[in-house]
Amino acid sequence: MPEKLSELSVKSGSGKSMTAMSMMRLIQSPGKIVGGRVVLDGRDLLQLDEGAMRQVRGNQIAMIFQEPMTSLNRS
Repeated sequence: MPEKLSELSVKSGSGKSMTAMSMMRLIQSPGKIVGGRVVLDGRDLLQLDEGAMRQVRGNQIAMIFQEPMTSLNRS
């Protein structure tokens, strides 16, 4: 069971997916993060190398896409 659980729930088209993908450093070119910080457990995720970021994804931070039944394994 996670210690903390957060949810981003707002109307369609407001940028939820873009925000979550940016936080997880999955944004594709030409998109880019131009400023700010993404802090998780005291670590700025924007400063981690890709190997360390891979350890964070799925273990500490995850995203369920807009069609959760195609993303989740119910078995």
